[in-house]
Amino acid sequence: MNQKGKYFFLAFFLSITTFVFAQEPPVAMVDSNRDGREDSKRLLFEDRLFDAFTARATENPQKQIKKLREALEIFDDEAIVHYELSKVLSEEGELDEALHHAFKAVEFDPTNVWMLRHFSTMLRMNEMWEDRIVILEELKRIDDNDLEYDLKISESQAALGAYKKAIKTLNQIEKSYGVIPDLAERKKNIWLAANKPKKAERELKKLVKAYPDVPQFWGVLANFYRANNKPDKAISAFETLLEYEPDDSRAHFNLAEMHRQNNNIDAFMFHLREGMRSPDVEEDVRLDVIMSTINASLRAPELRSNIEDMLTYAEKFHPNSPKVHALRGDYFISVQDIENGLKSYKRALELEGGRKKEIYQQVLRIHLEKMDFEALAQYGKEAVTYYPNQNQFHYFAGIGLMETSQDSMASVILQEGLDITYGNPELKNEFHRLLGETNHRAGFHEASDQHFDAYLKNNPKDALTLNNYAYYLSVRGEKLDKALEMTVKSNNISVNNPVYLDTWAWVLYKMGEFKEARNILERVVDLGGADDPEVREHFGDILHALGEKDKAVVEWKKAIELGGDKDELQKKIDQK
Repeated sequence: MNQKGKYFFLAFFLSITTFVFAQEPPVAMVDSNRDGREDSKRLLFEDRLFDAFTARATENPQKQIKKLREALEIFDDEAIVHYELSKVLSEEGELDEALHHAFKAVEFDPTNVWMLRHFSTMLRMNEMWEDRIVILEELKRIDDNDLEYDLKISESQAALGAYKKAIKTLNQIEKSYGVIPDLAERKKNIWLAANKPKKAERELKKLVKAYPDVPQFWGVLANFYRANNKPDKAISAFETLLEYEPDDSRAHFNLAEMHRQNNNIDAFMFHLREGMRSPDVEEDVRLDVIMSTINASLRAPELRSNIEDMLTYAEKFHPNSPKVHALRGDYFISVQDIENGLKSYKRALELEGGRKKEIYQQVLRIHLEKMDFEALAQYGKEAVTYYPNQNQFHYFAGIGLMETSQDSMASVILQEGLDITYGNPELKNEFHRLLGETNHRAGFHEASDQHFDAYLKNNPKDALTLNNYAYYLSVRGEKLDKALEMTVKSNNISVNNPVYLDTWAWVLYKMGEFKEARNILERVVDLGGADDPEVREHFGDILHALGEKDKAVVEWKKAIELGGDKDELQKKIDQK
């Protein structure tokens, strides 16, 4: 028989014996009349045994243990009971007691193959290697399965440190069956445990010589060389593997890593691309490779030109993976390709499992930077739906809704965000500020004032908010003393600001201080406010209040020319 024939015969033989031994025979019945035992004790014993087997069938190990122990109290020399009790105790982790009962089972039934095999297993679990070898030799004597027992004997010899004996045992098997992968692997591991790497290498070289056209054996040899710091030999073995299996992604990735360590960038990228082209690469592995390359590109910019190709392969082989599209988004953003980055993030959100908090954060941040408030409102509301306890999403959604004049809905979402904000005073203040604005626009003046007051309590020098709040009060004609105080304060903070001066003038106008209002508004015009239709309208209103109606009409007409509300201004002109 040739070498390959022996190998495949052995593989078939091992699979058959494994199947046969997996089929444990039914439990032997106990002789109910043995030694003239009393019928009542025998019936009680068999009743406990039946309960134990019922407990095993219903997966109740504690009850099984209890009933088996009760059976042993009646008859303690029944091998089958010790055997069953040992098995369930070992499954429950009670190894010392399990070993004891395994021994008792063999003591009472020394030729039972199943009990001997179980005892061998318990000896292995308790690392009693010398005793295990004795039992395995006995099994060889009474059971026709030398191969299995020789393998276990070799394992036990190696565990004892008797490496040469372990190798000798395996050599006897190899003499009968030829060079086979399992034996080569075992012998390699034993020689490595014995600190004999050259002999371990010899076993693997013998394996690839016997099976030169089996790519995986070259991979085993190559990985051995890598582990033992022989990169040149590892590269050669991987390249031989690729001669038989050109698309083996693991070989390409290993070669890529070794060439990277040698600073051979061209070879590194070649094998990396070849590995990524394989459809057999798992998604997580592919993503790990890409992320590693992206990180490496921070130190070696020349790698960046290949990253987009790898991302394209990832999308090709995993088109419905939100992880792939999210990574594409991250990459494009890192190279300032905002549009493609946004497109990739949005695609990730569309896929099952892709609605991740981090992706929503990126999409919302980009839309805010682009001042695309409609999209900000859309994705903000969506994010709030899936993450109702994430206050930053309420913040983004509120801004988008407010900027698209959806003030009532903005107020609701911003209030929800405020209600779940704890331990973040800055964000809480921002919610108050925005709620002041949205409630004002929605006509909820009392709520608006409360939020502005809460905000200004912690931000008393925010000139813009002081100005806006003062102006809103003046438009309503309410709390004018408070409005005056705030507008004066904002103008002291930001001197000669035409917008703030206009508010000051308007508050004074509402208070009936027309001359002072005129003086301030003239300063606004001098500071460049002459082209603002609202300034012109206010100037006209003040002049009209002072009785200078013709001059007021002139200002109102200028306001119309500058784009002011023609209908409202024309009413003023007609009613002068």
